Amino acid sequence: YTVCEVVKEGWTPVTYHANTSNPASNEYCIPVFLDCGETEVDDFENIPPMRISGHEFNRCTGEGIPGWQINLKDNSGNLLETTTTDDAGYYEFSIPLKPGWYTVCEDSIPDGWTSFRDDPNSPAMSLPGASAVPEDCERPKCLVVRLDNCDDSTDNDFENIPEFCIKGIVTTNNTTEVMTSFPVKIENSDGSEVQTVSTNDFGEYSFCGLKDGTYTVCVAELGWTADEPCAIVYLNCEDMEQDFDVYKGRNTWVPGINQPAITLADSRGAIVPGAVEPSAAIELDIGGNEKAGRQPANQEIA
Repeated sequence: YTVCEVVKEGWTPVTYHANTSNPASNEYCIPVFLDCGETEVDDFENIPPMRISGHEFNRCTGEGIPGWQINLKDNSGNLLETTTTDDAGYYEFSIPLKPGWYTVCEDSIPDGWTSFRDDPNSPAMSLPGASAVPEDCERPKCLVVRLDNCDDSTDNDFENIPEFCIKGIVTTNNTTEVMTSFPVKIENSDGSEVQTVSTNDFGEYSFCGLKDGTYTVCVAELGWTADEPCAIVYLNCEDMEQDFDVYKGRNTWVPGINQPAITLADSRGAIVPGAVEPSAAIELDIGGNEKAGRQPANQEIA
């Protein structure tokens, strides 16, 4: 004999075979042999449908991010379902899933956000289009999920980081006097992005729309400098303030140059041709006056 069950949608039979004579019936069967009045007891076992869920979090605040689209794909990369995070940043796919491997991916990274990569060595974060390399952090991130042991897969969470600002005030000569229309320059860590802004009527400047990372901020007006004309600023989940106090002078620190282009030594070492060195004796006449034609020249910086 053959004893069959009709498996409900989403359920997975465990130890028996599909009815190959009628595949469309979704019947799964167990062969039974009766001999000499025996009674066979054969049980059916099935795995219930499982679900995948998780959150989209703001890395810096821990709050959920609503309205982000999350995609579910099978192990061949075929799109199975798209859902959207709710007001708490929670998402859950509605289709019943069988045991196996799946990929859950952010649909896109909205402008102004950066995907956080927790473990660069994780296979879930080195899938095509979801590398953990820093320059790829604007790409959607993917997580690999394995469904087994009859359990739902929860806490498949994503974290993203918003943009921040570096701002400050430029004063002069250690006073409260502010510098207006004073240029301030910013560079990212590899120097590929450079931007210059001018202070407003209150001596304030700001660079906004910046992603987490390391930046160099410098005062950038010729003829002006500061005790520290450039500052290294690290953005990590918060705005940062960097003030400058400037004064007249030459800024010998130039980003990208290890040594100043020109170094001014003591002016005594720079004498115009024909001048008498400061250490040379001056010949006097009988009256004790310096002889004509032997006056030391005014020292000038060559």
